[in-house]
Amino acid sequence: MNRRRKLKKKDKLNIVLVLLMLVGCISLVMLLISLWENRQYKPEDAGGEGNVYIEPVIKEAKKVTYEGKTYTQKKHVESYLLLGVDNHGNLSEFSGVYGPQADVQIVLVIDNDNKTWRLLQLNRDSMVNVRVMNEMGDFLGYTYEQLAFAHAQGDGSIMSAKNNMLTVSELLWEQPINGVAAINMDSIGILTDAVGGVTVNITQDFVDLNDNFKVGQDVTLNGEMALQFIRTRSHTDIEANLARMARQREFMKSFIKQFAKLDENAILETYGEIVKYMNTDIGSGVMLALAEKIKDYTELSLMTIDGESEIKDVYVEYTLDKDSLDHTILELFYE
Repeated sequence: MNRRRKLKKKDKLNIVLVLLMLVGCISLVMLLISLWENRQYKPEDAGGEGNVYIEPVIKEAKKVTYEGKTYTQKKHVESYLLLGVDNHGNLSEFSGVYGPQADVQIVLVIDNDNKTWRLLQLNRDSMVNVRVMNEMGDFLGYTYEQLAFAHAQGDGSIMSAKNNMLTVSELLWEQPINGVAAINMDSIGILTDAVGGVTVNITQDFVDLNDNFKVGQDVTLNGEMALQFIRTRSHTDIEANLARMARQREFMKSFIKQFAKLDENAILETYGEIVKYMNTDIGSGVMLALAEKIKDYTELSLMTIDGESEIKDVYVEYTLDKDSLDHTILELFYE
């Protein structure tokens, strides 16, 4: 495919729409893959949709009883898992039994009946039943540990991403997830420099890491600083990841505004630099359909799940509040 072709007005609109939808760096990779990379997917990829988009439909809706009320699973909801992987280098060239962890975990949920979409940000320290598998993809059972380790199982590539996807699906009462996209940390700096820097407000002192990171200051991050800003946390600070999640949201809001200003040449050049840092099973037809939906649907506020953090064996464990988890699942996937 000629990557220097003239973009149609509709293509440009899709770029901005999907970026707004999928939040910053992860969204960029997914969209550009769909528009410019002539990749082929097997029919079973992306929840069986492949490049020809067919709206996911739950054929047999589950019924659950909660606090005396009966809820029915929404049939026309589709979900996609977006991962930020704690690793450097080419994701597709990773080799080894245990892959890198996924520090950023975001679920995009599209409700086709109510014509809405929203994001669910999951805490990487959430203690869940993680699926265990070997490098051959054989399922070995479960272990109770941080959600981030779900991506560390398998081959470190798309197999690991799918294992993470299945783990999240099981956490959400086995709600189907229709695709997954994983991008590694090397792309953060590339994306930040591509938009000329991202301005954020510093709410937590990190002067020991960077002299510019003083509380109350507005700082324009370059690529190196951006990676420090969204990635750094203390493994012994009980609230460290909650603070990091807040910084990631701050970064995402600013990044989206900057990216919308890029011209098509800058977008194409950026794509060429970051494509090797990602894995996905989401077909291009699916992505284009999602872009159209985001244009027409209403965005709802981002959701998180309440919980309690505690330090065990040096590491922080985030125990999800059952009521918060249940209410979140019911709001997103049931009626």
